[in-house]
Amino acid sequence: ELGQVDIWINNAGIYRDVNYSSCRLRDWDEIMSTNIRGPYFATNRVANYFIEEKIKGVILNISSETGKVALGKYGIRSNAIAPGGVATKIAGRTTGDELSFPALGGRLITCEEIAELALFLVAPLSSCINGQVIYANEGNAIVIPSGNIY
Repeated sequence: ELGQVDIWINNAGIYRDVNYSSCRLRDWDEIMSTNIRGPYFATNRVANYFIEEKIKGVILNISSETGKVALGKYGIRSNAIAPGGVATKIAGRTTGDELSFPALGGRLITCEEIAELALFLVAPLSSCINGQVIYANEGNAIVIPSGNIY
């Protein structure tokens, strides 16, 4: 009715006044269905539409700071590591050798590097880091020298 879709924004979400220790399965299912499953499948559909129609569309996900809230008031820290390609049997390589596809570092991350980062994040030395996602990906999520986005 309005023509083609050029921009897709995932902005719907629900909030339930439950915390980690009081969340019931029913709460979890409702939250995940609305906040994760819905946007995932809607984005899947619109991405396929963009590809099929050759539309250089834009997808924007609106999140919430509560997605990163840790249990700090209880003295509990919560962080995440978001690795890029890691040299594992699943990746078909067990070393961080050079890759055939473009990447800033030109190699896979090693399991030892992820383990060292994990050790740092659980050590008292990193007690000031809380509610963060650490991207261990050789910078692959930024523009690489050829001007392409990886």
